[in-house]
Amino acid sequence: MDLIRKIISLKENEAKNAWQRLEKWLTECSKTSLKSITYKNQIFFVTLVNSSEFNDIILENSTEWYFIHSEDENFKSLCQIIDYNGNLVDEKRYPKISASIWILKSNLDNFKISNPTLIYSPHNFENYNQKIDVDFLELLKKLDNEKMKLIEITGNNKISQNYTQRIR
Repeated sequence: MDLIRKIISLKENEAKNAWQRLEKWLTECSKTSLKSITYKNQIFFVTLVNSSEFNDIILENSTEWYFIHSEDENFKSLCQIIDYNGNLVDEKRYPKISASIWILKSNLDNFKISNPTLIYSPHNFENYNQKIDVDFLELLKKLDNEKMKLIEITGNNKISQNYTQRIR
């Protein structure tokens, strides 16, 4: 279970407060960005964020995420970094990104979502930190491609209940 799924699974009043806290955190994090991407005349930003301030809600093995958001705030997504591959001097250069990503909001031409949705990523991330924008551009293209198969992960817990359903 990750941070987003934990917030969704909280009781109604607790979930509302936690979700507002998450949105405030993402708004603060969106003020700085690592990279910017232009796709279909829209600007998207990639930000490295750390969810350790939510340790009172959930203790995660990995608290680093990539936050991708559009300039107009009509697209928001979180991709959790589960580990890094280093080099000979043990620099964290090649992030291992989870196979599932959270789409919090999407208003792309061929992919519209208004509720947080966990999907299997249609793109395998292969680049190192300095070229991560190339991977996220490919992700946006695949999410917007109406011919690309997208699968939502449903169920309360990824470990004990891992159900899927096709979005398109």
